[in-house]
Amino acid sequence: MKDANELRRALAQYNNGTGQYHRHGLVRSVIATDGAKFFFENAGHGAYWLFDIMATETKKTVETRSFAKVIVKSNGKNAVVDTEDGNGNVLKTKRIDITDCPEGEWPFFMVNDGDYQVILLPTEY
Repeated sequence: MKDANELRRALAQYNNGTGQYHRHGLVRSVIATDGAKFFFENAGHGAYWLFDIMATETKKTVETRSFAKVIVKSNGKNAVVDTEDGNGNVLKTKRIDITDCPEGEWPFFMVNDGDYQVILLPTEY
């Protein structure tokens, strides 16, 4: 993606569910929707680092709470990844020192459906 606006326009097409789920390469119980996968592939030169963080760190929160909201706040050079409880309470913050993730706030939901922890865009919920 070239910039944040282009990425936002492309993500807008992902709504009302997903056509397919995509497993994390190492943490097989974590799956991403089409929209989340599109973000991981197209945010800057790729944001699979976010998929990894969510699969290894956010997963623990979702297992105990069943839901988390993850917000990536990027200035295009570095970022902060906040994990919230869904009511605006920050449970965990992780700083990313170097990234080319487009500038802006990028929200995701992560839900526990029993067997899997599913990462999705809010529009896919």
